[in-house]
Amino acid sequence: MPPSQALEALGRILSSPLSRVVVMRFDLRQWSEFYLTAARSPFLSRLAREQASAAKTPAVRGAFVETLRAAEVLKRASLLEAHLCEQAGHVLRLAPSRIDPQEPLGSMGLDSLMGLEIRNRLEASLGLRLPATLVWRHPTVAALVVHLAEQLQLPITTQAEPPRDEAAALEAAIVNNVKQLSDDEAEALLAEKLAALAD
Repeated sequence: MPPSQALEALGRILSSPLSRVVVMRFDLRQWSEFYLTAARSPFLSRLAREQASAAKTPAVRGAFVETLRAAEVLKRASLLEAHLCEQAGHVLRLAPSRIDPQEPLGSMGLDSLMGLEIRNRLEASLGLRLPATLVWRHPTVAALVVHLAEQLQLPITTQAEPPRDEAAALEAAIVNNVKQLSDDEAEALLAEKLAALAD
């Protein structure tokens, strides 16, 4: 806890008639997700209601989201990917350049508490409410890019996804090539592919 917060808390305690007081950081949402039974206690239930009524206003989206919105569609995915690598790298204590977007974060040492920390950092930077299971449902940075872009309602184009016109042209060319095959050629090609799959 920063000294300024500690001194402010001390001032409140000294002017309070309470005899037993604890000052600590407490993430009610995280606690409730891990300790379901304790979360139903009258005290924590009341805290949750107070917190929910105080948070009726939507989350404020930061400057990063505005940067994403202003960027060209082709650049958004790489900007979001860099941001995610930075956030994950901070939590995993790795340089962002060491985060492979295609590799599951779990294979880089991510545990459940780190997953919650990444979720919390992304909620703060993107202004979204995200589930505790975020990094387990979308285990790679690449998967997170696609999911978070959808949540932000930002159209993106990823490396793995060719532009729609290019994809349609490729599909038309493949269909045209198949149509030009004779029945015997198509049968031989199919048998060859099936044999390759069997090996």
